[in-house]
Amino acid sequence: MGFEPGTILGNYQVETTLGEGGMASVYRVRHQILGSLHAVKVLHPHLASREDVRLRFLEEGKIQAQYRHPNILQVSDLINEQGCAGLVMELLEGEDLSDYLTREGVVPVTAAIDWCLQALDALALVHADAVVHRDLKPSNLYLVRDVRGRIQIKLMDFGIAKVRDRQLTNHDGGMMGTLCYMSPEQLEQPAAVDQQTDVFAMGAILYEMVCGRSPFDGESDFQIMRRISEGQYTAPGSDIPPTVAAAVVTALKVNPSERFASATDFADALHEASRTERYRRALRLLAAVESAGLPHRWWIPDSPDDGWLRGMEGRLQDWLQKHAPPPPSRPEGGQRIALPGGVPLELISLPAGSFVRGSAPGEPDRHADEGPPHTVHLSAFRMMSTPVTQGQWLALSDTNPSGFTDDTSRPVEQVSWMTAIRFCNRLSAAFELEAAYQIDGEDVRWDRTKHGFRLPTEAEWEYAARAGQTTPYGCAEEALLRSCWFADNAEEKTSPVAQKAANPWGLYDLTGNVYEWCWDRLGPYPDGEITAPTGPELGEYRVLRGGSFRSTASDLRVAFRNGRQPAFSHCSVGFRCVIGALNADD
Repeated sequence: MGFEPGTILGNYQVETTLGEGGMASVYRVRHQILGSLHAVKVLHPHLASREDVRLRFLEEGKIQAQYRHPNILQVSDLINEQGCAGLVMELLEGEDLSDYLTREGVVPVTAAIDWCLQALDALALVHADAVVHRDLKPSNLYLVRDVRGRIQIKLMDFGIAKVRDRQLTNHDGGMMGTLCYMSPEQLEQPAAVDQQTDVFAMGAILYEMVCGRSPFDGESDFQIMRRISEGQYTAPGSDIPPTVAAAVVTALKVNPSERFASATDFADALHEASRTERYRRALRLLAAVESAGLPHRWWIPDSPDDGWLRGMEGRLQDWLQKHAPPPPSRPEGGQRIALPGGVPLELISLPAGSFVRGSAPGEPDRHADEGPPHTVHLSAFRMMSTPVTQGQWLALSDTNPSGFTDDTSRPVEQVSWMTAIRFCNRLSAAFELEAAYQIDGEDVRWDRTKHGFRLPTEAEWEYAARAGQTTPYGCAEEALLRSCWFADNAEEKTSPVAQKAANPWGLYDLTGNVYEWCWDRLGPYPDGEITAPTGPELGEYRVLRGGSFRSTASDLRVAFRNGRQPAFSHCSVGFRCVIGALNADD
């Protein structure tokens, strides 16, 4: 039974419950004298009555309280009363990395490096005192924003930390931790672990951030333990910069002596990886500048920092916007057609045109893979005015995969990329059009000579979402609540389509409600001006665009990119179809 609002715990009064877990509950509390707000983690009463558990829990607080570091959750006080053991902590607003990964799937590589570096800096401090965390995992890394709006990592939960000369109980001799992030030696000799166990765990976390999955997935705990002990994991893949992949591989070595010797050495490797990636980004940017014909006398410094890159990208963005052809006019209305059973489907004709793809340097939460900005030329095509609805899906399918099924005007969701591809072909067949996709098992080939329904390319999606505008969003930022279903107004569920305002081209729900699959594989943008791009030839992930009902406002930017494996499905993922330009009498 938890504590009700108004309950007094030590010097603190409970205001509300923030969360509950298997061992403890977290409350927002106010200091009775100072009036300051805090969070307090309180051990469940049945556990607080056990002296060994109580001592270990309070020891966690003592460990964290001795550190003043921007990336360690600050513990400021302990509560040790009859029936109550609590840790008083700073009150944070944000989410843990596990929740972020559940919502977004992956972390952009540059952000993943930055977040990992912050955690490693905190670990270097505690390792200097011979403290080993032993339970590093995404749920123990909390994401908050600092005063500049930058994501800041907070390392939490030292509850099973191993501390030199302070072995608390005989539990230290047993296996403790979270399996997918445990090092081989932690499985085999848990009492003998040192700081390289934390290095291993951070390697597993970095892998999960950039790959979207645990390196040691398995059907059973035994299988996972065997894979960890034998170093059996899927290689990070070609989508990840080789410098980052090499750092992950070193951190996950089975033999501790072959890993990075310390958190600092791991950080040094990531700093070098970051510098290398910034230099590659600078080379791509310089190629884009030259391709655009922008006069310049620029050279790339040995270590181009983010300020230099932003300045260069800003000049390129200004040049492209100044010299880009005028945006096409608004399409004139839409075409309504009927699916079997009379289910309506509206297509909006989008004219041929050009636009600047990618984000401007000043956009909020901008990621490196959203640039450099470059001009894209596209032919005319037609796009569904809304995501595919459950009603439209059921007109051509016997079963509904969606999780929110009380209204068939909601978008269909929990649809994989491959399933969306198959629906496009069914839709083509319903209107006696030649299928755009040739499917052989899990292999898909797009026959561009066929004019059937298909997924939009990533460029077509962004062109439609921008609708001739150059702002970060498909609408004014202050109009997001009127135009999009997202975390601020969606109440953790999808909504019927076309309930919010359409964009200037008459398209609904392009941002928010559900992410939408695109044809392209996720990868770096090509250099310079390009016509009708279809994405890289190789890559593990397919592109998702537009954000969803679970997204924050920054992820609704039209330049924001996401991606998952083609088999991925989720309640936040749907799609819409397009069709190539057709003659007026088709």
